[in-house]
Amino acid sequence: MKILHTADWHIGKQLKKQSLNPELRLYFQWLADLLSTQHYDLLVVAGDIFDSYNPKADDRALYYETLNLLSNAVGRIIITGGNHDSIAVLNAATPILDSLNISVIGGATEDLKDELLAVESSDGDSCVIAAIPYLRDRDVLANQTFDNDRDRPSQIRAGYERHYRAVYGLAKDLYPSLPLIGMGHLYATGAKVSDSERDIQVGNQGAVEATIFEGYDYVALGHIHRPQRVSKLETVRYSGSPVALSFSEKSDRKTVVSITLGKGKVQGIESIDVPQFRELQTLSGTLSEVQDALGKYNTTCPLPTFLEVIVKEQVKDISKIPLVEQVIKEYNETSTQGKILKHTIKFDESEDNIDALFVAGTQIDELTHHEVFDELLAMRSQDKESINQLTKTYAELAENYQTYLDETA
Repeated sequence: MKILHTADWHIGKQLKKQSLNPELRLYFQWLADLLSTQHYDLLVVAGDIFDSYNPKADDRALYYETLNLLSNAVGRIIITGGNHDSIAVLNAATPILDSLNISVIGGATEDLKDELLAVESSDGDSCVIAAIPYLRDRDVLANQTFDNDRDRPSQIRAGYERHYRAVYGLAKDLYPSLPLIGMGHLYATGAKVSDSERDIQVGNQGAVEATIFEGYDYVALGHIHRPQRVSKLETVRYSGSPVALSFSEKSDRKTVVSITLGKGKVQGIESIDVPQFRELQTLSGTLSEVQDALGKYNTTCPLPTFLEVIVKEQVKDISKIPLVEQVIKEYNETSTQGKILKHTIKFDESEDNIDALFVAGTQIDELTHHEVFDELLAMRSQDKESINQLTKTYAELAENYQTYLDETA
């Protein structure tokens, strides 16, 4: 049996008001071709299907078009929800998707049996999938009391462990002879994050230890956008996002993970590189050097490059600011090779570097509500302890609001 692991599609994601859906479309076509030509039996998608809790109509359309494409390329698809996903949105089409051999577990289920899915390949091999979605606080803190706020993170970690161990125990009772493949959308201790991850628990206090996955034959994780093993374990991995979601990921290798089962156990695990459909690049230097670099720049990818430009001048001269703006404007209007999304000018001579070009170009609708709250705290100059406490409180309020949206959808 051949299984392919992917996660963190983030359909609808924008980078500085530029949609990343075009590169996702190319990725989905590549993924369908890979599944079909390499004869995979199962595709597992570990959360964050959408970037927004309330995806736009066009983003939902792309999701369903993609499922139709992929269902023709692989025998079975299992999808779990992430922290960006609305449980109601993901679960809405379950009856229709079931007929296409697509199983969706948008949120934690009342009966843990519903998170266990037996899969059989065309040649008779079988396994069981522990399709565990992102676990919200209400899922892991039921009937828990706290002596103080510091007790809450440890209870969250304990709740995750209870859930994964309970599903494991149930799987071994119901399917004792089958390999167990786990899915999860969470932050594991030691994972390396990028700028595009958000809503990770404050100070990583909610990070779980890899020991909660003991006994699972493989664990397909989502939530962290850089592909990596957890605690150097070959069998516990983040596939990473399929495309770069921020400039901090511009040099990251993007992958999917292939798992081969045989004779009741994992026979092989391999990372497969995803082609690069669009580059993210940073060009820096004096204004004349940047102009020269832009004039010579050519991309080898099918989509125009998204560029970050940093102009560095030694002598402070504010007359350079409109010149930079003009260069940016002309390039974006005429180039077919790239589009400049971020630009900054810095003067080495000045103690106060002028970042006005970037700041002025940043609109509030480009920021998440968590980022807006962080900016507000920074402006108010709170002490570190107060910032941590206020951030935790805000995260709990946001979690409760998501719960309300799910229950009233």
